[in-house]
Amino acid sequence: MKKYLIPGSIIVFFGMAITIDLLVSRNRKLLVEQERLEQNNKALLTESQNQVTTLNLKFNEVYFKLKTERDSIAKSLQIKPKQVEKIIYIDNSTHDTVKVPVPVQILSKKEWMIRDSTRCLRWQGKAILQGDSLSVERQLLEWNDRTTQVFYRVRPHKFLFIKYGKWVNYQKISSECSNVKVQNFVFVK
Repeated sequence: MKKYLIPGSIIVFFGMAITIDLLVSRNRKLLVEQERLEQNNKALLTESQNQVTTLNLKFNEVYFKLKTERDSIAKSLQIKPKQVEKIIYIDNSTHDTVKVPVPVQILSKKEWMIRDSTRCLRWQGKAILQGDSLSVERQLLEWNDRTTQVFYRVRPHKFLFIKYGKWVNYQKISSECSNVKVQNFVFVK
């Protein structure tokens, strides 16, 4: 009977040690997860004060929202969706109410409202005829532009539908109102 008690107590002791270790590691993971969520909440609450917001998100938290966007960008770049590593959107907006004199042609008497707009720019001004001089007062200037940065990597060589070679990293910067720019970058170890 004694010869079974000692090995049995050793097995129970090791079982308890393994259980305690598992519980401690689970608690550490839960604390890390709680800290991450607290940081995200704090960043979202102070988002209006900061121009740059960094969120620590897990893959499954954003997968379904970003999947279609990632797939459409990958299709336009003619690469596989898993090759897209990072996407950054930059919204550029300018709202300027500074009054600036602008030369104008006289079209009718006393006052004119002048409006100009393009895909990214809206401009509005009021023209007033005072005696024999014409003055123009700019009342609105808005510039709205969205910049998209896509970081991706491809293999440079291809033989019979098989791509090979060392991965080459690229960054494509496109804007709704300006030219597209593609940069190649290399990670230095």
